[in-house]
Amino acid sequence: MSCKIIDRKKGVLFTVTAIMLLLSVYLLANAFSERSSGLSEAIIGLSFGDRLRFVEDDIISGSYAQLLDIDFDNTERSASFTLRFDRFFISPLRDYPSYMKAYETLAENKYSSLSNINITLSGFNSSFIARPYNSTFILGKSNFTILTMPDSANYIQTITANIRLNGTFSCDGEACEDQEDADENACEQPGNDPQGNPVIDITWEDKNGMTCTRSRRLDPTEDNNKGNGKQFYVGLLDAGNAEIKYGSVDGTNGIFRLAADALSANATQLDIGYALMGGRLSIEGGILSIRTPSNVTKSARIILYGE
Repeated sequence: MSCKIIDRKKGVLFTVTAIMLLLSVYLLANAFSERSSGLSEAIIGLSFGDRLRFVEDDIISGSYAQLLDIDFDNTERSASFTLRFDRFFISPLRDYPSYMKAYETLAENKYSSLSNINITLSGFNSSFIARPYNSTFILGKSNFTILTMPDSANYIQTITANIRLNGTFSCDGEACEDQEDADENACEQPGNDPQGNPVIDITWEDKNGMTCTRSRRLDPTEDNNKGNGKQFYVGLLDAGNAEIKYGSVDGTNGIFRLAADALSANATQLDIGYALMGGRLSIEGGILSIRTPSNVTKSARIILYGE
């Protein structure tokens, strides 16, 4: 069977992830069952090698991007290296760890049964790692965390984030009069650290289009709350608040964390500037392992992005 036919029919499991964010696990399982006949039709007549490739691609392709609703824009190399995201979203209505677990369960049980191949997903969760920097990204229900210092070395030079919130800025407990008022009073910032420390640029945007931008140099090994317990912080009239911390957080150095309380936060830009290192960037997730009834095995690391 030609590759053209395989491409036309593949995506049985992948297509159900499009409704994962909207449906319960029970309803998703029903939707998957209704599409099971498509899997049988797609793999009938495939050679052994094509069948393994089909299953591997069908499970891996786009899984993290759809389940976590993230988008990697591009990378840029100049005097430094920049990794660019142009979307990630946190909300109390989204439980990303549960989405990943539900998808893993479907793949390892229902999909394995339909394809007559044993499937295992290892380390398949709402985190991924950027190599060669070994930065770990973790997307939770109400926070997004980057662990930038797995050891004592710091490679971060800059972090730029634009965060859109589904609330209205509070300027001293009232609605901001205008953009100038929002610039001055809608958000807070920590104190500056000396030259040579990473530069953190944060822009908040409320549902009315008003913005508040703050920029600071922060030591990645210090608790940068600076006395008031807050760093890059914004309060809202409607309800909830949002904050970004960078530095030593909960006793761990090199943490960048966006936390949103009782509201949704949509990151329309996140640029992470690293010092240059050798090697190409690769963003990696878990591992897919396939074993056939004749005990032939194949394993593949799930690659979310690669240069």
